[in-house]
Amino acid sequence: MSRVRRFGITPQKWPQAREKPFRAPTAWLGLTPEPERSLPALLAGLQGEATVARERNYVTRLILRGTSRRWLRYLDRAAQLALDVAGGHRQGDPQLALAVAHVVLDHDRMLIGLPGNAYYRTAERRKRLAAAIPELEARINTDPWEIS
Repeated sequence: MSRVRRFGITPQKWPQAREKPFRAPTAWLGLTPEPERSLPALLAGLQGEATVARERNYVTRLILRGTSRRWLRYLDRAAQLALDVAGGHRQGDPQLALAVAHVVLDHDRMLIGLPGNAYYRTAERRKRLAAAIPELEARINTDPWEIS
């Protein structure tokens, strides 16, 4: 029995009631809060020109009014900053870039438990981040002042 019939809602009584498959447009909000807590400060440190307050405000608006796609685009931007530092295309603290890479990669791995295809859409990003993490760790562990 459909939800529409079970609750006595018919298209004549309520025209918006159509039989559509159930979608969970807010399921992405149920993932770990780690990205929204730590990414604003990390990204502000990597970007240099951004302030932590501005990044936090952006993330807050995104959480309250955004969509899963907009959230994934925000994580794309965060991951790209970390990848640019790892690849040497951007100046930045490798420790901050490593932290960003770990946060985004952990988040992306959890997407497998959500409905939809977000996990598969982020497959390439996961591969690139997983490859960048050892590069960033090597840069952190290499001290130019260390005498061998």
